[in-house]
Amino acid sequence: MTHGSVKPSIGWDIEQLPTDLVSAQRWMNWRPELRDGKWSKVPYIGDSDVKASSTNHETWRDFWTAAEATRSGLGFALGDGWFGIDLDDVADANEPHGMAPWAWEWLTSHDAYAEWSVSGTGVHVIARECRLPEWAVNRRGQVEVYEKGRYFTVTGRAVFYGRDVTNIQTAVDALCRARLLREAPRPSERVEAPRTAPVAVGDASAADWGLVCSMAQRGLPASVIESALRTKMVEEGRSEKAMRADYIPNTVGKALETSATRPARARGVEVKPPRLLEFKPFEKREYPTEMREELVGGLLRRGEIMNWIGAPKTGKSWLLSRLVMGMVSGGGFTGKRQDDLYVKEGRVLLIDVELHPETLENRLHDVARQMRVTADQCRERLDLMTLRGEWATLDDVEATVEAQPAGTWNVIALDAFYRFIPPGMRENENADMTQIYNQLDRIAKKANAAIVVVHHTTKGTQTEKSTMDVGAGAGAIGRATDTHVTFLRHRKDGYLVMNAETRSFKRPAPRVIHLDPPDIAFDSTLDPTDLWYPGCDAAEDE
Repeated sequence: MTHGSVKPSIGWDIEQLPTDLVSAQRWMNWRPELRDGKWSKVPYIGDSDVKASSTNHETWRDFWTAAEATRSGLGFALGDGWFGIDLDDVADANEPHGMAPWAWEWLTSHDAYAEWSVSGTGVHVIARECRLPEWAVNRRGQVEVYEKGRYFTVTGRAVFYGRDVTNIQTAVDALCRARLLREAPRPSERVEAPRTAPVAVGDASAADWGLVCSMAQRGLPASVIESALRTKMVEEGRSEKAMRADYIPNTVGKALETSATRPARARGVEVKPPRLLEFKPFEKREYPTEMREELVGGLLRRGEIMNWIGAPKTGKSWLLSRLVMGMVSGGGFTGKRQDDLYVKEGRVLLIDVELHPETLENRLHDVARQMRVTADQCRERLDLMTLRGEWATLDDVEATVEAQPAGTWNVIALDAFYRFIPPGMRENENADMTQIYNQLDRIAKKANAAIVVVHHTTKGTQTEKSTMDVGAGAGAIGRATDTHVTFLRHRKDGYLVMNAETRSFKRPAPRVIHLDPPDIAFDSTLDPTDLWYPGCDAAEDE
């Protein structure tokens, strides 16, 4: 379809527009007009005949004033920190996500607001406080990037649900490296070198080969290895090569063939080629950057990892069910308003590999009934994957998350951790656990969600251990996470003590929980330091 050959629609939808965007005093209107046989989108002030300008703030209005226009579309002026990216002609009904793969991969690499253009063939992204790198041009091919002096038509037809206008400088840099890099200057021209040098082609290919060989040695399938390599290349700004029909399949195929004919390497830390890391000066501002969204009061933020640890059969999975239903309903952890633990209402993905489907269903049904969670709330905000008896790894979880828009879930819960450990990796090896928690961080970033990991304690008493050391396996399990929550038996039967170590919150005080499945309640009358230990009942009788 030729640009300008079809009269553009002036329709728009407010439901998915970010609050910050609606609140800004930068709105104008536009009307379709024929110019030289092509349709143009001409900016106006409302339904008047007075033209607006993307560089004249006196012609801008608030959103609600602009929305009153009945024969004009909506437009938003860029500049003053409002940054726009235009991906042109990327819609493709033959692709799984309805658009060109390179566009989809870039859009899912960040969390900024994105919407379909007026024509429905392109995508507009609006971000905050980003800049076009000095080493990039602002337009080439299907990509245009603007800091100021332009306006975007606004449709409100969001590509992803619930996104805000955020700073995505890293993603902008990656897009510019892939598609807007300035051409090399002539030898006679002198230019200032960029702060970070581009990755040499040979080094990048060697790193690709090292990655796929390592994954092939672990016995991972080709689809998972190809996905990991594609993600790596896009993040490095090598999207065009990643989208070639031959490079990734051939590289992975050769690695799998080599792995099949070569004995597995001895255990040890894999040595990877060094890469240049980015750095930037610290900007001391009047007000620091706002912390990530709080999902569980004093314990967990969006994008963080939280361990949920208790001894076998102490009720940690019941407690997880309470947390999940509290998020589904917005009714808190205990469901009792007084002195409850805040949980943000939102959608949850619960991946369970321990319980039979009917057992999990009955448990969740009991908790939902006790907490008065409706069937509609469960249907709309709780997704389940019951995988007992199936071989599922974190690579499968990552592939599943990649197939959904970022922000689909507030929280992804994994119950239980030990069943997600890939073959060849050991729970007691710090290097292996560090690698796994790095993957959990990557999944959380892609999903724009927090992850809750259910894990067990070692055998024997935990009374004398610090909170960070409660939990089976390597020390990295407790130290690589953002929040480490433990549940230990209280001396009084039927009660647990909840302790936590946090990275982005002040350390919370320990609390005693009365566990009477499916009900729970905090009890402030009992001493949280009075933990159970073998023989404590006999000692009390003496």
